[in-house]
Amino acid sequence: MISFYSSVFLLVITVVSSSPTFFKTQGSYYQIGYSVGYKFRDQIKNFINESTTYNSVLLPFYNTTWGKNIVQQYEITNKNLFPNYFEELRGISDGAEEPFINMLLLNLRPEIETIVQETKIESTFSLEHCTDIHVRTETNKIFGHNEDADPKVKDYAYIVHAIIEQNGTVVENWVAYCYPGILPGIAFGFNAHLALSLNALTPKTVIAGGAARAFVNRSFFAARSITETLNQIATHMSVMSFGFSLNVGQFSDGSIANIEVSPFMSGYIFVHGNYSHYNNYKLLAEDLKYYVSISTLHRSARVDQFPVPKTSEDILTILGDHEDAVYPIYRDGSYPDDTSTIASALFDLDKGKISIFDANPKTSAPFIILDVKSLNQTLN
Repeated sequence: MISFYSSVFLLVITVVSSSPTFFKTQGSYYQIGYSVGYKFRDQIKNFINESTTYNSVLLPFYNTTWGKNIVQQYEITNKNLFPNYFEELRGISDGAEEPFINMLLLNLRPEIETIVQETKIESTFSLEHCTDIHVRTETNKIFGHNEDADPKVKDYAYIVHAIIEQNGTVVENWVAYCYPGILPGIAFGFNAHLALSLNALTPKTVIAGGAARAFVNRSFFAARSITETLNQIATHMSVMSFGFSLNVGQFSDGSIANIEVSPFMSGYIFVHGNYSHYNNYKLLAEDLKYYVSISTLHRSARVDQFPVPKTSEDILTILGDHEDAVYPIYRDGSYPDDTSTIASALFDLDKGKISIFDANPKTSAPFIILDVKSLNQTLN
């Protein structure tokens, strides 16, 4: 069931019972966080209760003296670096009527998971998330994204359109696919200037207590150009706690870039022709140690078997492929792959259209298509 509020930029809505709710909110950072937490309090509570990662890894880690000290350092660091987003998260906590520490732990998941792995304690959560396919030619500036996650996330995810104001001025205006209780930014979305998607990367080095991925990723939704995203990364590089890959497209000129980040190091490439990214480092692969994603090896090998993609249809065909029965591109959580594709997105930078799919994009229509031009009318 989809609920929507002042959704003037929604072009197509196909109501499907399993589709994530679309929710619009406006106000200060705290107020939009509170409204999201209140609106989705049941989803957030249920996800926390059912999450194996939270109950078997995150909470036990925090309940050790060593783990609590690390989490407290993350809290101090990210509150100082990102005070507005910290208030947004506090709003989510208050609205959902969940202790703030629960929200903070959810937002520190990749860092804590990797710290736990490095101590040789068995982890139960896969960090092998997401596939992106880029095409940039004279006729097409498009990229597609598969959002891969714990299968439980699909039942509780939601899409938020937030207009954030400070002193009567709109300072942020974006749409994001959100995980329950986690700041917008770790999955995909867009603002009036940029289309954004993320791939999980897992460096073996974690700067405990540094700038957490969830907060850094959240900051990209305030950017107005690819250059600004690069500057934001450079600003926090000295305290960057973890790694990720950012795919970013610029609506004004159709530029597409892939940016890889790890503690102390980053690299980027502007796409000309086609490019793909998964969950292994490519640009920085020779310069650091990282956990190798077996699923990525399978997915990238399968993508290489396709003709070079040139159109939206080519991208969707690739994203929906499940020819590899062990580690398919479009994932269903079947053993040995414990991760599912919970949503897909297609960003058409020339047309300013964003299509979101909650089923296989190769064989199904998008359940919602968004128009960035209408969003742009509310943010000059």
